[in-house]
Amino acid sequence: MRELQKGHIDGVDFTRIMGALGIVVFHFSCYCEPLHRWLYETANCPYGQLWVALFFAASGACVARSNTLSIWWAFYKKRWRGIFPLFFVAYGIVFALKLVLYGHWWAAINPRTIPLTLLGIDSYFYYLQPNFSCVGEWFIGALLACYLLFPLLRQLLQRIPYTTAAILLAGCFVVPYWSWFDVEPWHNIWVCTTIFYAGMLLAQFPAVFTSKTAWAISAALTAIMIFVPMPFKTYAPLGQLIYPTISGLACFVFVTQLGAYIERLDKIRTVMQYLGKLSYPVFLVQHAVILAVLDKWTPTTVPGALGILCMNLFLTWLLADAVLTLHKKLF
Repeated sequence: MRELQKGHIDGVDFTRIMGALGIVVFHFSCYCEPLHRWLYETANCPYGQLWVALFFAASGACVARSNTLSIWWAFYKKRWRGIFPLFFVAYGIVFALKLVLYGHWWAAINPRTIPLTLLGIDSYFYYLQPNFSCVGEWFIGALLACYLLFPLLRQLLQRIPYTTAAILLAGCFVVPYWSWFDVEPWHNIWVCTTIFYAGMLLAQFPAVFTSKTAWAISAALTAIMIFVPMPFKTYAPLGQLIYPTISGLACFVFVTQLGAYIERLDKIRTVMQYLGKLSYPVFLVQHAVILAVLDKWTPTTVPGALGILCMNLFLTWLLADAVLTLHKKLF
């Protein structure tokens, strides 16, 4: 059984920041017509899929490098502490704000869906029926599934890394199109696990995050996937799954190396570490802030939309910082 690489990946805080910022901007463009043309879609996939792929790859790489626990229940306990306290603090704050702003008591929602919220997977399963979801995104539920599978994935990474990668990738052409449930292919747990595992596998090659050649290739590939339409994009597994995955993985390597360079400056490193810790609270609250802002202001021009976007980013930062601060005081 091979030894796995350990240790922090330089630049990953910057990667988390860019992923959070990218998701906020993408979701804002989903609801804002003036920016939809510019910020919604690359030449090969929506920007949201690129940033989600980057997010899953970064999560897989970090957990593969940082986990040294031989007892798996200890791993699960550590993950629980890192996810759920912040989730419930964010939920409490956003729930209270919704009550103040809208008097929203969710009167028509089936109370049987409450366990989905307690498990942190309400946003993932919102496609099945309305529930009490008010923070987070679908991919947080998918990430929880990846963490649940991590002990198995880690064993496979040690024993048969490339065979596992091949099986997961091959499954992306088949599994998301089986009628297990009606979630769209990009949200399928198999696809999310494949990207998560790809991040784990990349983390075993330190040169990927330090080599100038790797940086140049990833930068070029990211630019190509964003600006140059690929052939056979209408073929579902390519256009819906493979192209977004390639875009996200290339962007992950490019942004992480860029972040490592930026973080060499001491003052900037401190800021990056703070903003990196803020990325998860941003994921939790950003959608609620976007909907609240656009409910009050509906920009009709690009300059006006950019101004509202800047205000939205500022309010998201304030609310995410409040979540992080309250979490520190309570836990």
